[in-house]
Amino acid sequence: MSIYIDFLLWRKGEDRDNFSFLLFHLIAKADMMNKERLRRSFPQHVKCYEKWMELDQDLSDQELYRHMVEWGITDL
Repeated sequence: MSIYIDFLLWRKGEDRDNFSFLLFHLIAKADMMNKERLRRSFPQHVKCYEKWMELDQDLSDQELYRHMVEWGITDL
């Protein structure tokens, strides 16, 4: 699936078991050192999570998509 879809499902609390979805759980729990390690391999996932944390987390799905395009997330 796309980063956008997996992120939407993750932030809505859906229960999935695909890689990107589980990666967002891991990023959310990671300390700074481990987050940097994750960033080396999964820069778009970490960027998406961190940028979302800076915003109003009650964005509509359309607003989130627009922001992801602005952030340069390519796997939409």
